[in-house]
Amino acid sequence: VSVADDDANISGRLVPFHTDYSRRTMQIPLNEENDYDGGVVVFATRDGFVYAPRPAGSYSVHTHPIVHGVTALTKGTRYSLFLCNTTEEGKGQFGGDRSTVREDLIAYLRQVVPSELAFLGPALSFLDGSSDDEL
Repeated sequence: VSVADDDANISGRLVPFHTDYSRRTMQIPLNEENDYDGGVVVFATRDGFVYAPRPAGSYSVHTHPIVHGVTALTKGTRYSLFLCNTTEEGKGQFGGDRSTVREDLIAYLRQVVPSELAFLGPALSFLDGSSDDEL
């Protein structure tokens, strides 16, 4: 789990096209698109580029072979919450049972991002219940 803030005054840089190390990545925007300029998530597909809308509280999920990047952030600050599955199927990140790890994660997030938790529980359930092909 990672919370990222990209600030145009500090970075102003883009994220080049890449694939992720994690098997699955869920990205949740924490602020509205009109709070910043640029910072657009772009997926490279067989049919061309797909630009992902980012209303606060929505989410996008992709698997590790999906090529994507982010355009340069030119104004404002863009906040995101990232949930990344870097484990093998069925194994918890800390070697424990996945349900225990999930409960520990939710308890931690209740302290860090309380305003986002109404969305987090269903998002984790959706991610856990979906296969790579469905995503």
